[in-house]
Amino acid sequence: MNASTIKQNDELIERIAKDFSKKFCNGVGFGLSQESAVNFAMKENVAIFKNKKGIENIDTQAIAEKVSISVDEKCGYLLQLSKEQWGLNFEKGDLN
Repeated sequence: MNASTIKQNDELIERIAKDFSKKFCNGVGFGLSQESAVNFAMKENVAIFKNKKGIENIDTQAIAEKVSISVDEKCGYLLQLSKEQWGLNFEKGDLN
């Protein structure tokens, strides 16, 4: 990958994480369970970003890490979990 492609990927990952965390945190704030909020945010993000240039080259692990950080910053206090705990749960899909 060249520097331009890496920068575009980093920017796309950042946009995905910000959008996901906004939708997730709003869902939790409105009373959805973490699992329901994740499902809602995922479906919305897939619809929004599926046709973005370069999406097929995005590292899903990098997205998961960035989403964990972004969610913790936006609404970690609502989750009553540490960033590390929530991040591990998110990556494993264990959000009950």
